[in-house]
Amino acid sequence: MSDITVTIDEEQRQMLLLALAKLSIERPGWHWTLGELAAKYSTSPQYEDGRAMFESFRALSVQHANGSNPL
Repeated sequence: MSDITVTIDEEQRQMLLLALAKLSIERPGWHWTLGELAAKYSTSPQYEDGRAMFESFRALSVQHANGSNPL
């Protein structure tokens, strides 16, 4: 099996992390696995780590789902 490389820009990376975070709420058992996948989306030291951004997006999505954050 060979690796596939996909080049994405910062805006696309953030959208992927947001989508993974929302999916982790819909599928709670997937939280750890999706977080590990998000960690692979770390681009460079100037941007937030993929895992940290995933967890931030997830927390905001949980607040929104509970009605305490009107996104």
